[in-house]
Amino acid sequence: MGADPRFKTIYAMRPANISIDKLACFLCGWLGGPRLFQQKYGPIRIPAAERDQWLCCMQESIAEQPYWPEFKAYLIAQLKIPAEFIRKRREQDQSGRERPAAD
Repeated sequence: MGADPRFKTIYAMRPANISIDKLACFLCGWLGGPRLFQQKYGPIRIPAAERDQWLCCMQESIAEQPYWPEFKAYLIAQLKIPAEFIRKRREQDQSGRERPAAD
């Protein structure tokens, strides 16, 4: 991702100290468990263009894996859900609208 100029913007957003803990916390919430990422690191907010870059990167990464086509499509569909939620949260913050409280 870091070498591909299409993903320059989102790669620059990536903290230098990215950790397994951050990934594990994100996946825990994404898979229906407690929202550990938000509890430890705060909410994620990204604009639509960066959301699209991230989804493109994920789609290309998943395409390289030896998964069944149906599972690849399922993963992408499931990744779009939090990506859209994160984009909407950023737009709400910018417009000053209230958000419902997190669980």
